[in-house]
Amino acid sequence: MEQVMDLLAEISPSISLPGSESLAYAIFYAAKALQETPVPGAIHITKSVYSPAAEKTGKPQTAVIRAINRAANNCWMDGQNVRLNEIIGTTLPTRPKPREFILYCSYYLTYGKPYHKSFEEV
Repeated sequence: MEQVMDLLAEISPSISLPGSESLAYAIFYAAKALQETPVPGAIHITKSVYSPAAEKTGKPQTAVIRAINRAANNCWMDGQNVRLNEIIGTTLPTRPKPREFILYCSYYLTYGKPYHKSFEEV
Protein backbone atom coordinates (compact mmCIF):
# COMPACT_ATOMS: atom_id res chain seq x y z
CA MET A 1 0.00 0.00 0.00
CA GLU A 2 2.95 2.29 0.65
CA GLN A 3 3.99 2.00 -3.01
CA VAL A 4 0.52 3.11 -4.08
CA MET A 5 0.58 6.14 -1.80
CA ASP A 6 4.07 7.08 -3.02
CA LEU A 7 2.97 6.81 -6.64
CA LEU A 8 -0.11 8.95 -6.02
CA ALA A 9 2.02 11.56 -4.24
CA GLU A 10 4.32 11.69 -7.29
CA ILE A 11 1.38 12.14 -9.64
CA SER A 12 -0.51 14.68 -7.59
CA PRO A 13 0.81 17.01 -4.90
CA SER A 14 -2.77 17.57 -3.71
CA ILE A 15 -3.51 13.86 -3.25
CA SER A 16 -4.22 14.43 0.43
CA LEU A 17 -7.63 15.66 -0.69
CA PRO A 18 -10.70 13.64 0.30
CA GLY A 19 -11.02 10.51 -1.76
CA SER A 20 -7.32 9.71 -1.89
CA GLU A 21 -7.70 6.81 0.54
CA SER A 22 -10.43 5.21 -1.58
CA LEU A 23 -8.39 5.73 -4.75
CA ALA A 24 -5.30 4.22 -3.12
CA TYR A 25 -7.24 1.13 -2.05
CA ALA A 26 -8.77 0.84 -5.52
CA ILE A 27 -5.32 0.88 -7.14
CA PHE A 28 -4.03 -1.58 -4.54
CA TYR A 29 -6.85 -4.06 -5.20
CA ALA A 30 -6.58 -3.60 -8.98
CA ALA A 31 -2.85 -4.40 -8.78
CA LYS A 32 -3.68 -7.47 -6.73
CA ALA A 33 -6.24 -8.54 -9.36
CA LEU A 34 -3.67 -7.98 -12.14
CA GLN A 35 -1.33 -10.40 -10.43
CA GLU A 36 -4.04 -13.05 -10.58
CA THR A 37 -5.45 -12.07 -14.00
CA PRO A 38 -2.77 -10.44 -16.15
CA VAL A 39 -5.28 -9.14 -18.72
CA PRO A 40 -6.44 -5.65 -17.62
CA GLY A 41 -9.71 -5.93 -19.54
CA ALA A 42 -10.64 -9.09 -17.62
CA ILE A 43 -10.73 -7.33 -14.25
CA HIS A 44 -14.21 -6.58 -12.99
CA ILE A 45 -13.69 -3.17 -11.42
CA THR A 46 -16.92 -3.13 -9.42
CA LYS A 47 -16.46 -6.59 -7.92
CA SER A 48 -12.66 -6.83 -7.68
CA VAL A 49 -11.78 -3.24 -6.86
CA TYR A 50 -14.65 -1.05 -5.66
CA SER A 51 -16.20 -3.62 -3.31
CA PRO A 52 -12.98 -4.42 -1.40
CA ALA A 53 -12.10 -0.70 -1.25
CA ALA A 54 -15.52 0.03 0.23
CA GLU A 55 -15.06 -2.76 2.78
CA LYS A 56 -11.62 -1.51 3.75
CA THR A 57 -12.76 2.11 4.20
CA GLY A 58 -16.02 1.14 5.89
CA LYS A 59 -18.02 3.35 3.53
CA PRO A 60 -20.85 2.48 1.16
CA GLN A 61 -19.69 1.49 -2.30
CA THR A 62 -21.47 4.46 -3.91
CA ALA A 63 -19.58 6.87 -1.63
CA VAL A 64 -16.29 5.14 -2.43
CA ILE A 65 -16.96 5.36 -6.17
CA ARG A 66 -17.71 9.08 -5.90
CA ALA A 67 -14.55 9.62 -3.83
CA ILE A 68 -12.46 7.68 -6.35
CA ASN A 69 -13.90 9.73 -9.20
CA ARG A 70 -13.05 13.00 -7.42
CA ALA A 71 -9.53 11.89 -6.50
CA ALA A 72 -8.74 10.56 -9.99
CA ASN A 73 -10.03 13.78 -11.53
CA ASN A 74 -7.89 15.82 -9.10
CA CYS A 75 -4.82 13.84 -10.14
CA TRP A 76 -5.55 14.64 -13.77
CA MET A 77 -6.26 18.31 -13.06
CA ASP A 78 -2.99 18.88 -11.20
CA GLY A 79 -1.48 20.33 -14.34
CA GLN A 80 0.24 19.01 -17.42
CA ASN A 81 1.26 16.01 -15.42
CA VAL A 82 4.55 14.68 -16.75
CA ARG A 83 4.71 11.86 -14.19
CA LEU A 84 1.20 10.68 -15.03
CA ASN A 85 2.10 10.62 -18.74
CA GLU A 86 5.16 8.50 -17.89
CA ILE A 87 2.98 6.04 -15.97
CA ILE A 88 0.41 5.85 -18.76
CA GLY A 89 3.07 5.63 -21.47
CA THR A 90 1.60 8.32 -23.68
CA THR A 91 0.03 11.76 -23.48
CA LEU A 92 -3.72 11.37 -23.45
CA PRO A 93 -5.75 14.05 -25.22
CA THR A 94 -8.59 13.80 -22.71
CA ARG A 95 -8.95 12.86 -19.07
CA PRO A 96 -9.08 9.09 -18.55
CA LYS A 97 -12.09 7.58 -16.86
CA PRO A 98 -11.42 6.78 -13.19
CA ARG A 99 -11.41 3.05 -13.94
CA GLU A 100 -8.78 3.63 -16.65
CA PHE A 101 -6.73 5.75 -14.26
CA ILE A 102 -6.86 2.93 -11.71
CA LEU A 103 -5.78 0.35 -14.29
CA TYR A 104 -2.92 2.52 -15.60
CA CYS A 105 -1.54 3.01 -12.09
CA SER A 106 -2.02 -0.61 -11.04
CA TYR A 107 -0.41 -1.86 -14.26
CA TYR A 108 2.59 0.38 -13.66
CA LEU A 109 2.95 -0.84 -10.07
CA THR A 110 2.53 -4.50 -11.02
CA TYR A 111 4.79 -4.66 -14.07
CA GLY A 112 7.08 -1.65 -13.57
CA LYS A 113 6.38 -0.25 -17.00
CA PRO A 114 3.79 2.03 -18.59
CA TYR A 115 0.59 0.49 -19.86
CA HIS A 116 0.76 1.84 -23.42
CA LYS A 117 4.50 1.20 -23.83
CA SER A 118 3.95 -2.46 -22.96
CA PHE A 119 1.63 -2.96 -25.90
CA GLU A 120 3.98 -1.18 -28.29
CA GLU A 121 6.64 -3.78 -27.42
CA VAL A 122 4.39 -6.68 -28.42
